[in-house]
Amino acid sequence: MRRTASALLILSCSKRKKHTTEPLPAIELYDGPAFRVVRKFFREANGAPKVDVVILSAKYGFISGDDRIGHYDLRMSKKLASENANLWRGQLIRLLNGRLYRNVFVNLGRDYMLALPDLAEYVTKMGEITTANGRIGERLHGLKQWLRALAFGQK
Repeated sequence: MRRTASALLILSCSKRKKHTTEPLPAIELYDGPAFRVVRKFFREANGAPKVDVVILSAKYGFISGDDRIGHYDLRMSKKLASENANLWRGQLIRLLNGRLYRNVFVNLGRDYMLALPDLAEYVTKMGEITTANGRIGERLHGLKQWLRALAFGQK
């Protein structure tokens, strides 16, 4: 189910996943640090602005955080990203379906960014864009700050 949102969060999938035999919403299946931060935000942010979550998966391409998927093991590579760039760009465009966001946060690793060399140009047209940089701790800190700013109306 899609929410009305003023913010968009774009994440890369994580190697760490919950072990399950049943498909789960992607936001629940992926269990890396960024997904834990986002789930905690959703639990604690009663009345905070809604955030659409879009995930770039090495297996599925761009999916909504609400899409139900099963456990898999596939790592993003430069080759995979380059081979699927056009397909995944189309998936992203369909997922966003002409929506405009005031705030966009992008947390994609280097190989994931290769899949969408024009991603920054595309999402910048939507509104203010923040891109996570640095090591994992710095990236998570940036994500937490961005979510906190949304929750407290600072963006």
